[in-house]
Amino acid sequence: GVVHGEASQTSAPHQHVGFIKKILRRNAKPSAYHASFRKTVEEADIELKANAIKMGANCVIGYNMQLTGAHLGNKDYLIVCVTGTAVEIA
Repeated sequence: GVVHGEASQTSAPHQHVGFIKKILRRNAKPSAYHASFRKTVEEADIELKANAIKMGANCVIGYNMQLTGAHLGNKDYLIVCVTGTAVEIA
């Protein structure tokens, strides 16, 4: 069945905008933001894997990651959502 995982991080307004653009252009130097972004992705992946294991699966196919930005109140949020199909391979 379909499984998902999600994680988010917050920052001061517009703190991530420039960094995300640098990542997409592949010229970002490792920094605290990079480590924070990687940690957020890893948290979403861990949740995805945990949900797959709960279903009795041992593999996830059709992996997809979506990044979404949101501004609520006086904070920016980066939301990472990962999805896939959990299957059991003999």
